[in-house]
Amino acid sequence: MNKTIYEKLYSIKCAKIKLVRDTEGYKYQYATLNQLQEKLQEVFTKEWLFIIHRIEDWNVITRIQCKDDKDTFIESAIPLSQNVWPQDKWSEITYYRRYNLIALLDLETEDDDWEKAQESTWKKAYKGKFDLMDYIQRVKDEDNTDSLEKLYKEFMEEKPSEKQKEWFVKEAGIRKDYLLNNQ
Repeated sequence: MNKTIYEKLYSIKCAKIKLVRDTEGYKYQYATLNQLQEKLQEVFTKEWLFIIHRIEDWNVITRIQCKDDKDTFIESAIPLSQNVWPQDKWSEITYYRRYNLIALLDLETEDDDWEKAQESTWKKAYKGKFDLMDYIQRVKDEDNTDSLEKLYKEFMEEKPSEKQKEWFVKEAGIRKDYLLNNQ
């Protein structure tokens, strides 16, 4: 019995293809279309699938089609922006081809783990001699405004960066408002 296209796509999902964001452009890292196509080649051959990208009516359309049945396919389309320079248009088309495939196959990239991404973001933004997260948690645990003020003085002795001060003041302000409104 032949597999349905959805069974074939499920097999691809079970192959746990992991993309690595190894290329930088436009101030962010991404997995290239070439990397994606290379990683898909073996499993697509095994499942008798192929990919067609086309541009139609100002849309980038990606189709995953069964080799043995021209009427069996899934598609995704993303509209192109207009009034863009040709070089930027090509980048946009490549971007949409890549993300159409990622969306159709429900693939993950190495940092799709939300908690890992958040942890990484915090570490980059708040690295220093002390643990900002510890101070933020202590702010949330305080039960009176006097304690908050003492904690702020202790925090300032750590010589935090401007970004760290901004986060601390924001969290302390939220906690202070809560304490004042619930006494």
